[in-house]
Amino acid sequence: AEHHVLRLKFWEQLLSRAKEKGVLTHALRAPSKDSWISAGAGVRAGVNYSYVAWMQEETAVELYIDTGDKEENKRIFDTVHGRKAEIEQAFGSSLSWERLDEKRASRIRSVLREGGLTDEAKWPAIQDAMISAMDRLVKAVKPYLARA
Repeated sequence: AEHHVLRLKFWEQLLSRAKEKGVLTHALRAPSKDSWISAGAGVRAGVNYSYVAWMQEETAVELYIDTGDKEENKRIFDTVHGRKAEIEQAFGSSLSWERLDEKRASRIRSVLREGGLTDEAKWPAIQDAMISAMDRLVKAVKPYLARA
């Protein structure tokens, strides 16, 4: 499918650009045809930093929490959420705190509105924004995630 080809090309470029910029969270990941690429946050299985790209208008970076245990996921989320002010200050803007009570997983997300995968001419700017946001997210969350 065309969107799979676009995603693979987009992720190849993003991963290469991230390495060049020294943002190595996803350095061991391979490009994929999926709409996201995740890498472990280094605390426990199922706690991941993810890049997300949609076809139209938006991309995102997020901390996705799904250890397989709903109660554990909510506990981790709540622990990190307790440091929301410090995390958002370190990140440099507000984040979307999505406990997702009706689901097993939770996430903390920053949606970027530079464009989506259909805006191939904008990819360098979109990717740079995503890489910068991922670097800031990891640095902002990591100290508090280690205690979760």
